[in-house]
Amino acid sequence: MTTILFSISLLVMLVALISIGVPIYASFGAVALFYGFSAGVDLSYIVGGSTWNLGSFAMLALPLFILAGYTMEKSGVTTSLIRWVNSLVGGMKGSLGAVSVISTALFGAISGSNASAVATVGTILIPQLKKAGYDIRYATALIACAAPIATLIPPSIAMILFSITAGLPVTVCFLSTIGPGILITIGYTLFNYIVVRKDPNVTVMKKEHLGIKIKEIGAATAKGMPGLFMPVLVLGGIYSGKFSPTEAAAMAVVYVIIIGVFVYRKLTWKNFFAASVGAGRSTGIIMVMMFFILALGRELILGGFPELMANFILDIAGGNTILILLMLNVCLLVIGMFLDDCSGSILAAILLLPLAVKAGIHPIHFAAIAGVNLGMGNVTPPCAPLLLMAGAISGTPLKEYFWWGIKMQMTVHLPVVLLVTYIPDLALFLPKIILGIQ
Repeated sequence: MTTILFSISLLVMLVALISIGVPIYASFGAVALFYGFSAGVDLSYIVGGSTWNLGSFAMLALPLFILAGYTMEKSGVTTSLIRWVNSLVGGMKGSLGAVSVISTALFGAISGSNASAVATVGTILIPQLKKAGYDIRYATALIACAAPIATLIPPSIAMILFSITAGLPVTVCFLSTIGPGILITIGYTLFNYIVVRKDPNVTVMKKEHLGIKIKEIGAATAKGMPGLFMPVLVLGGIYSGKFSPTEAAAMAVVYVIIIGVFVYRKLTWKNFFAASVGAGRSTGIIMVMMFFILALGRELILGGFPELMANFILDIAGGNTILILLMLNVCLLVIGMFLDDCSGSILAAILLLPLAVKAGIHPIHFAAIAGVNLGMGNVTPPCAPLLLMAGAISGTPLKEYFWWGIKMQMTVHLPVVLLVTYIPDLALFLPKIILGIQ
């Protein structure tokens, strides 16, 4: 009981630090150091184990994928992709909302980050949505709620971190979230159509609103294809066995530089330097954060907290898998409320994956559940980082679009969470077909 109370007090301390605005990496670092000194843990063991994870070959893919995403942003690829999507689905009522959702999914295949998706797609499309007559509250919530799709469409930074922490193949984790990502994309597209089709304020988005006419679809496709080919190159190379995820990430960087310089002609030395600085900053924050989360995780493991937590939940559930999955989802949702997708993925792999495996849940199935549920948590108050980010872009207070966000989650995201949770093949069918996992 003493161990449980002490561990719970640490988690309360962690939530309190994050809630008052302390950076996530600093919050985990403070709690990890407090635990280490209080419990008399051998810190050399903790440091050695944490740095081993950071030094793995698979971890090299992280900074490279981040650099590829930043470079794509500076190369004008995002605008070309949005115009291409608009050329395909534009011209009918509600099409700009559909463009927003689909563009988020495509951007996820480039950057692998939901925060980047909000910042990039939101900055471009929120003003366009407002111009087309969309309620700014609805537009803000739509961009925020669609953003978690970016972490489900590979290559996903969060799934890379989850797989490294859990000791699972990166490629399998990538495949497990594709099906759920497509379902959420379709769900938000249909939700948008139903909501705006009877709204008299929403105008039909003409092609010229984004500089595209019907006769220019071919030109838009030609302009967007080089950017779309990057995920094909990366994923095709990985699953054909031509190169590892780390080598694929390196290929992505080289490819982005080539199309940025010679195709889109917007990537200059200045832009590339800015992209490198941004990628370096993001990588540094993630690496420090991962080190402290891993350190705290190892300390909790030494204290037996995951085992105690697993036994506690299993005792309450009485061996009922349906109830165990429900309780795991509640835990994931709470984690997602307070932590971003990257740190949440690491913590879920440390604390909840052992329980899932002990309950007989396939680890790859749990990876997909975690990816979908943590994304929903990221747009769920009290913290809701993605909602707040979208509101900052649109200049709208949270209280004005809060209920739109709740409606979207209850209508689209929550049903997908439940489907993925209780129909494992939604997560496992691609790994089974492509990689033959059992």
